[in-house]
Amino acid sequence: EKTPDEAIIFHYTLAEAIADGFVKIPVLVGRSDGHKDTRTQLADGCKLLRAKQAAVDAYASQAGLELVNPVMLVVCADIAEADATAELLAGDDMIGTPNGVLTITSQSSDEALELLDRVEQPNSPVRAIVSVQMLKEGWDVKNIYVICALRALESQALTEQILGRGLRLPFGQRTGIPMLDTVEVVSHRRFKALLDSAEVLLEA
Repeated sequence: EKTPDEAIIFHYTLAEAIADGFVKIPVLVGRSDGHKDTRTQLADGCKLLRAKQAAVDAYASQAGLELVNPVMLVVCADIAEADATAELLAGDDMIGTPNGVLTITSQSSDEALELLDRVEQPNSPVRAIVSVQMLKEGWDVKNIYVICALRALESQALTEQILGRGLRLPFGQRTGIPMLDTVEVVSHRRFKALLDSAEVLLEA
């Protein structure tokens, strides 16, 4: 914002990139039944992730392309929340295994960071990354398909910085299949507030 106008050579906004088809289309997902607890939010994210996996598997098989594993990014407020969230996600009714959940914080081990570096590889076991605001500029992978911003961070998470983590296209271009060309942002705010936020984003 401090850059003077005369020093800016060219503007290209996120909205233009979405319209031009160079990134995924962000979709806000909410509930009309009022349930907004963390477990429900994470369960909805996992359900979306399974639907994404089925669509990706079918498309890659039909097109003869390398396997892609859709991953969910969960943004937490602090390390304690991240640890509790990772434990929930590892349960049988969610991701189903501790190996499928990777927690990335300021205290993460070198092993965890190595797993993060390999998250795009077909043999990576990681299906959910739980982060405490660690994955911003400079961290971009193509297989983030669901973003789950827990309530404490929701207003901040619906920004270009966090949203941008899930916008890259795993197959290099849009497929024409909505389930593969979108990144879902799971939100459990009141439905009216969610629609109002969507209106603001569309106007932007």
